[in-house]
Amino acid sequence: MERGWSNCGDQRIIVFTATNKEKLGSALLGAGGRIDVHIHMPNCTPDAFETLASNYLNITTHELFNEIKASILETEVSPAELAEQLLGCGPVDNVLERLVEFLAAKKVEKGKAQEA
Repeated sequence: MERGWSNCGDQRIIVFTATNKEKLGSALLGAGGRIDVHIHMPNCTPDAFETLASNYLNITTHELFNEIKASILETEVSPAELAEQLLGCGPVDNVLERLVEFLAAKKVEKGKAQEA
């Protein structure tokens, strides 16, 4: 009898995310560790942002889109970080304004890291 994936019993899929794999402990990554599969997720692109905005906010265009897309190209931000920002409460305008602020802070952070 063949067994397929199940969502009951002791079978679980757990997803970990990290921005720096080298900082994770050997108990997770080493031989016999808990993490079996490593998938590299690239930084977010403007096209990926549009998909996230459509999925999370139900919008396909907004006056802040061009500014946000330009900021995405100037900084390093993951799709997960953007999605977290898009989960914010309130009107779409407020959510996107907070995203603009978040991206500006990431850009400053990136600049400081490059200077160091």
